[in-house]
Amino acid sequence: MKTKITRIIVWLIAALQFAVMVPSTGAESVPMEKRKLLVTAYYSPLPDQTYYIRGSYEADIRLNGRGTNGADGTEVYTGMLAAPKTYPFGTRIKIPGLGVGEVHDRGGAIYAARDYDRVDVWMGRGEEGLARALNWGARFVEGEVYYTPHQIEPGLSFHWVSSELPLSFKQRLINNTVHTPVTVTQSVTQAPEPEPEKENKEVKRLEQNRTLLAAGLGKDATGEEVENLQRMLWDLGYYHNEITGTYDQVTMEAVLKFQIEYGVLNNKWEKGAGYFGKKTLAALLSAVEQKIEILAGYPKEVQVWIPAKKVLPEVAQLAAPEIALERQELNFAEALMNKKIVQDDRPSVELDLNDRGPEVIKLQNFLISLGYLAADLNTGCFGQQTEAAVLKFQIAQGIVDGSYGAGAGRVGPKTLTAIQSF
Repeated sequence: MKTKITRIIVWLIAALQFAVMVPSTGAESVPMEKRKLLVTAYYSPLPDQTYYIRGSYEADIRLNGRGTNGADGTEVYTGMLAAPKTYPFGTRIKIPGLGVGEVHDRGGAIYAARDYDRVDVWMGRGEEGLARALNWGARFVEGEVYYTPHQIEPGLSFHWVSSELPLSFKQRLINNTVHTPVTVTQSVTQAPEPEPEKENKEVKRLEQNRTLLAAGLGKDATGEEVENLQRMLWDLGYYHNEITGTYDQVTMEAVLKFQIEYGVLNNKWEKGAGYFGKKTLAALLSAVEQKIEILAGYPKEVQVWIPAKKVLPEVAQLAAPEIALERQELNFAEALMNKKIVQDDRPSVELDLNDRGPEVIKLQNFLISLGYLAADLNTGCFGQQTEAAVLKFQIAQGIVDGSYGAGAGRVGPKTLTAIQSF
């Protein structure tokens, strides 16, 4: 009997040890990944708009899609993102200045490039959505990608992006818009010839430089052809030195880096490493075409372009190009370089669970400054983590005794007064 009991105990111990050794079947969290992003914007066209970016409702549908549902079937909403196929549906992306959006859409021009990924933010419907998309333009930022959604709460707001276009630009869009007649029997007068669209200097410059590129350049070569190559490599983020017109070691290293990243070569020991030959020229032209495609759809008046660098710091810390001509050609906005988003110190309205928007961001920034909330949780969404942080603040200030007190976890009149008194 004793032996039998002993065996049962041994068997139970072994079973427990085995249970501990078996890994959990729950989904593992994928670490957050910082990525350089080209953030653009799109909208949902409506058939009765006064103006369209491409001149008609049908043309804007071809550009933006019908704007009713994302590629996974989700109805469009504030916070929907279109991203490359490398981002599974449901991936959450934190975008500086906007907040945290969620991927539910794709797009023909939404792809992963060499050193950045393009992400499209839905900015609303009709003329208001179009104006916001144009006023946002296209901006390089350092974003945070969360492939495991529960790691961060969603909450995106673009209300600070103006829904009004400059009058001159708005009038040009109106002049360029052709409305389809209501019936087929209606007489149609020929629309006035639209004013020529102001050229996109960035695209024009890329196209001109592309025609000046020539293969057959190597170490110690000099001249205008080398200068053109350096300019193009600078545009694509491979060359960061002065435009000298001399094929020096730095230029060779820039060419080699491009060759490896675009699959022209596998390593620096292969024949042609650092040499600008026909294969490298073809790859460079392809890279330029990709960039032109991205730039072409955005009017220059509402477009802010920041020279791409491999490691992108905060926008306010980027250094302007040394040469004034380069700065002018790139439409480099020095005002943006010196501008940081400054939030009001304190929220001014009462807030509760599931509220969203700029006032929630103010609350979260306040809680972060006091150490009650993690630094990366200023998402603009009043979720459970924000509620818990508010409760900690309330207890510390003697507003409530615990989680069951009246108003616990929400920003009511007493809590709001306490926050504004700091």
